[in-house]
Amino acid sequence: MKKFISTLLGIIFVIIVVVVIFVCTFVFSSPSKSGDSRQIIRGYWTDDDKDIVMMFDQNGKFTMAHIEDDDPEASLKDEKAQIAKGYFKLNEDTKKIKVLVLPSGRDKSVDLGEKLGFFSTFTFKNLEYDAEDTTATAWKTGKEEEEKASCKFVLSDVSKDGVYSCERTVTVDDFYDGKNN
Repeated sequence: MKKFISTLLGIIFVIIVVVVIFVCTFVFSSPSKSGDSRQIIRGYWTDDDKDIVMMFDQNGKFTMAHIEDDDPEASLKDEKAQIAKGYFKLNEDTKKIKVLVLPSGRDKSVDLGEKLGFFSTFTFKNLEYDAEDTTATAWKTGKEEEEKASCKFVLSDVSKDGVYSCERTVTVDDFYDGKNN
């Protein structure tokens, strides 16, 4: 009986360690700050047709919310408007964003195609942005210009409701200018 209990506890310990390692890879990883990754993490992505705003943070945090009062920034901070919060990993090669959705404060009315109740996968397509470095242009001209960008985010394993045609409405400070290192 002792051997059975010790074997069972050993198996449970190994499972817990594997789960902790897997979750920590999402929580402690930060996205690449170059290429398509840089464009995706530089602002708030808004789908005006569905009144949804998404933010992929420079530190690997993900937030999705319903837009209230035409203010995406305030909607992301309002806990009542939030659909989901969590962490993400971005893979430029496969054009996929894997999201670990935290269970607290999750709006269950929106289908995020979660697997195991925690993991969703977004595919991003048609990412278009001005490739010109506007930070250097703003420095030379003394004028800040909002960078325009658009992208289509598709949730895997979800019906056509899982397609978000977004535009970057708010561009955050550039992390190469020394403000957000």
